[in-house]
Amino acid sequence: MSLRDANLQVKSNIQKAAQEERELLLGGGEESTIRRRNLQTKAGMTSAAESITESLRRTCQLMVQEVERSTSTLGTFEGSTSFLKKAESEYKGHRSLLMRTRRLLSTMRHQDVLDRLAY
Repeated sequence: MSLRDANLQVKSNIQKAAQEERELLLGGGEESTIRRRNLQTKAGMTSAAESITESLRRTCQLMVQEVERSTSTLGTFEGSTSFLKKAESEYKGHRSLLMRTRRLLSTMRHQDVLDRLAY
């Protein structure tokens, strides 16, 4: 029985506190104004926090996209580097051939000049 009375008393106290809160919020007194401002401030802070959170999410997504793009660019650079190394290797291989060809052309020009002078 005493447990039931205690529950009823708690329920009654909760209702009284809610009624007082309503009266303070709806009343025109200074306490009412302060409470409304506090609630507005809390709502404003909540809204600002949500806005900041959303901005951070967008920033994080942009950073992920930038990292993916940088990874792709790095892969392209690595491919280009290997292609350039291969081209350099081929050039070095053909360089000796080009030098011999130049010497042969020089010799042929020289021989042409000598042949013309002889006839």
